[in-house]
Amino acid sequence: MATTTAQKPSTTTAERHKTDYELPLVHVRIPERVGNAAFWLGVGGAVAGGAVELPVAALVAAGVLVLRHRPKGA
Repeated sequence: MATTTAQKPSTTTAERHKTDYELPLVHVRIPERVGNAAFWLGVGGAVAGGAVELPVAALVAAGVLVLRHRPKGA
């Protein structure tokens, strides 16, 4: 009995880097997941540190979520 395993379709380097962020001035690419985590930690840190009020941070978060999850053609 032969066992088969499903293989993921191969992605090229260009496809993987399409959603990465490039840091200005130093031109270093960071994965999208790391950039997103840094953004949300920064928003949470600003609220925790008192630099931004919670309702303002909630509006920013809602705006970011709407922009990231809208259809591509809209």
